[in-house]
Amino acid sequence: ISVASGATTGQLTVVVSDDAISEGTENVDATISKASDSDVIINGASATANITDNDSTILTVADVTVNEAAGTMTFSVVADNAVAGGFTVDYSFTDIEAVLGTDFTDAGTGTLTFAGNAGEIQTITVNVNDDALFEANETFQLSLSGASSALVNDTDTAIGTITDNEGANAILSVTQHGSETG
Repeated sequence: ISVASGATTGQLTVVVSDDAISEGTENVDATISKASDSDVIINGASATANITDNDSTILTVADVTVNEAAGTMTFSVVADNAVAGGFTVDYSFTDIEAVLGTDFTDAGTGTLTFAGNAGEIQTITVNVNDDALFEANETFQLSLSGASSALVNDTDTAIGTITDNEGANAILSVTQHGSETG
């Protein structure tokens, strides 16, 4: 740092590199340790600058539709940007027409662990129960929450739709008994 003659302060410029990594606040510590003029006394010889990150990571999860005969349904959760140090995120299911334990099975809640790579994908697989009932499509919601990093947006949800497989094989038989006069 050069301090002009007669001045009492100098300025240190730190060049900050913008990256696409979600990371916490970073610190730059600067210390002045030696003056070139022996008549100069250094007071307050250190300073800290905080670099606040301008990046965030968004988690997305797409809707999934499977026939109940498929046996499983897999949701892919994608992190768009890198996160320094990795992170975890919780997930849970909410019944709509489909009922947890009857139409699909899973622990009901869980935690995904991300290493922190951009484009990283973690999956959640649920078992789908094939029944012998004629029924409409059944749905449930997958929700993300509780990311361990405040830099991760975990508000996305997805709908799981289970389609019926009995309708394709249904046979309707109509028999007329008696006669109609009119």
